[in-house]
Amino acid sequence: MHKKIIMPLLTCVILLPWLLVFMNYRLHTDMAWLTIAANRLLDGGTMSRDFYETNPPLSILYYAVPALFSRFLPVPPYLSPFLWSACLIVLASCAVYRLIRRLDFFPAGSEIYFTCCFAAAAIIGPGYYFGERDHIVIIGLFPFLLVQAAITKKIALPPLLKWPVLILGSVAILLKPHYGFLPAMMLLHRMVKQRRLVAFDVDCLTLVFASATYIGMIFVFFKDFITVIFPDDLALYVLRQTTYVADYSAFLVLVSASGLMIAGLILNGKYRASALYCGLMALCCVVPFYTQFKGFEYHAIPFLVLMSLMVSATLYGLARTVLPGSWQDGEGVPVATLGIFLAVLTFTFHTGKHYNTHRDYKNSPLAQIMKDCGQDCSFYMVSTMGEIMLPLSVYTQQEFPSRFGNAWYLEPILWREALLEQHPDDKALAAELAHYKSKYTALFADDLGRYKPDLILISDCNIFAATEAPCDRSFEEFYSGNAAFRREWAGYKRDGTLTLNWDDYFRGLEGPSPGRKTYDFKIYRRTIPY
Repeated sequence: MHKKIIMPLLTCVILLPWLLVFMNYRLHTDMAWLTIAANRLLDGGTMSRDFYETNPPLSILYYAVPALFSRFLPVPPYLSPFLWSACLIVLASCAVYRLIRRLDFFPAGSEIYFTCCFAAAAIIGPGYYFGERDHIVIIGLFPFLLVQAAITKKIALPPLLKWPVLILGSVAILLKPHYGFLPAMMLLHRMVKQRRLVAFDVDCLTLVFASATYIGMIFVFFKDFITVIFPDDLALYVLRQTTYVADYSAFLVLVSASGLMIAGLILNGKYRASALYCGLMALCCVVPFYTQFKGFEYHAIPFLVLMSLMVSATLYGLARTVLPGSWQDGEGVPVATLGIFLAVLTFTFHTGKHYNTHRDYKNSPLAQIMKDCGQDCSFYMVSTMGEIMLPLSVYTQQEFPSRFGNAWYLEPILWREALLEQHPDDKALAAELAHYKSKYTALFADDLGRYKPDLILISDCNIFAATEAPCDRSFEEFYSGNAAFRREWAGYKRDGTLTLNWDDYFRGLEGPSPGRKTYDFKIYRRTIPY
């Protein structure tokens, strides 16, 4: 029995320091916004008025759990998402261990090794983005895929193992429904292999029931998402594709295809089967990565975790087949292989990378300004560094003065303005532009009047583009067509300039303008009493 604890003990010894490092990283902007939105939901807020989120409501509902942690337990709100995600990894690892023991395409006796590799990939792979929704997706998706494999192979599973994995895995998939592509491929494979319809198999029914329940819940409890937010989401936000997504996706396809070819050539038997299974699932992850259109680094987390598992399976197969026969069955082989895998993960994802910590944000110049401003002092930023305000709101526990986590509507509206200049006779475009500009300037003005931020900081560069161009379009000019905005803005007076350094808030991340580190902000203070 003592031999079985060597690999889990080695994994814990190596992963615990990484967990402590990641736990100390500053709260990521998306997570900060969803934490704010979840708290507003718990306080009775609605999507269209209090948290105008372009993603479906499940993203907010998920972060309501760590928000509740901070309300009822002595856990800071910036730590609760991390701790909740870590708990999910532990639960998922337990499920993976029990499932791999029963799956015949994983080598006999390899369940501890692969469980440790899954836990390591799920912890080390995301790194700075630990706890992001794409991270949560793969934590629930991988056990779900293993249950699907068992169903395809007609392997009986205990109900207390199968149903929690199917239910919780379905919820994880619905966080990013694009990843439903992977279970769909598993169902298609089963249908072709067994030459029958699979619509009434339990995994398919669970996904369908979970999806139908979710849709019904949206129509009942979040109707404004369907009637107010979703139409504009489609028109303004969802279909904007970042130019490098196709190139990045092609690179991921090349990496996974190369891994599949290498594993197929050098491995045999169950060693090959386990590696190819993880590699094929990684290849399938390229489709949801591409269809999200944005190409953010954290969108690749499911791919990275599954590719890491393919590497672990390849290393295990090589060690078991290449080494002399007297070594192949020894306990030292998987332990040494696990050590190599952990080293590969560490040097691949985290060598030389340093990010801001909680302390950095708590002691930042802006945090100090908010403290000097007084109790219940809120601020809003208009700049390429505007993401600062969301984590700072969580760290300082000051109200974030907007329903918008970011002004995502600006770019598509300005794109339509530029297009109208080229086609001044396009009446349909002119009407569409007028509608969106009127709507979103009115919503911003309503927030300005409702939250009345004490400070507003406006960048020295063009506020609508990540460039160093002069301010050829001012903040006031864009919103001044709205009478409510003009009335509220009259209550703000210029009060100096503040210079902020990019590395004080985004160390380790690439800035919008290569080589530029400092940005100047005009400070406006509210002078009218509440």
